[in-house]
Amino acid sequence: TPALPASPEAWEALYATTSVDALPWTTDACDPDIAAALATLTDAPRRLLDLGAGAGTVALHAANLGFAVVATDVSVTALAHGRRRGASLPITWARDDILDTRVNGPFDVVVDRGCLHVLPRERHGEYVKTIERLLAPSGLLIVKVHDRAGSAQWGTHGYDEAGLRALFGPSFSDVQVAASTLLGPKGISRAAWLAL
Repeated sequence: TPALPASPEAWEALYATTSVDALPWTTDACDPDIAAALATLTDAPRRLLDLGAGAGTVALHAANLGFAVVATDVSVTALAHGRRRGASLPITWARDDILDTRVNGPFDVVVDRGCLHVLPRERHGEYVKTIERLLAPSGLLIVKVHDRAGSAQWGTHGYDEAGLRALFGPSFSDVQVAASTLLGPKGISRAAWLAL
């Protein structure tokens, strides 16, 4: 089982010493189900927070749809890569840790593509409370996580449908959960869940 980086400094070291294209969560295209969810939000302008933005794929896609995007990550190297890719787009790139955030809401949309499942399991409740604070009352949270059954091979803290409903149900209305995949380099995909 691979070990997840245990601190923001360890995430920075990983991005600083590994080609971003070799990281198993990097993809040049926004996941189709995330893209479809964003496409339903036609009222512009809308503020969108991309948590754990990495190389910025979701941030770039959202900015191209007209969202006012704030992309955050604990790694300045990851953010620099995203900034280079989206140099012509109006995206704010900010080093931030969702478990100790300095970002101010409210946001109309918060997208988490693979951030929750790398956080310590015992802090997932704290994560939910932070998202509640950052998201506008009528806002949309989009979360994609590894499937619980396969997450051990990646060292992540995956979920199944019941687990996602138990985590988000007390705080959010109309929780929708669907089986999905998490895309990676060269079209490789891993079993995942998408929660809206």
